[in-house]
Amino acid sequence: MTFAELDQRIRSQVEDPVERKIILQGLHEIQESMNQCAAFWLSVSGYTVDEEKIYRKHDRPTLFQVND
Repeated sequence: MTFAELDQRIRSQVEDPVERKIILQGLHEIQESMNQCAAFWLSVSGYTVDEEKIYRKHDRPTLFQVND
């Protein structure tokens, strides 16, 4: 289930407006946190996010340690 699907279910099925608002705020904070974590992992892997695109930074190698 995506965040958008869960958002719609909450909006349509949680009747109490105060409770619905609190739940949706929490859901959106979780989504934002996951986006920040994903951007971090992309960054340490040598990728960057630019608008809708994810691309490899050719001038910046991965930050992971490689043992030979």
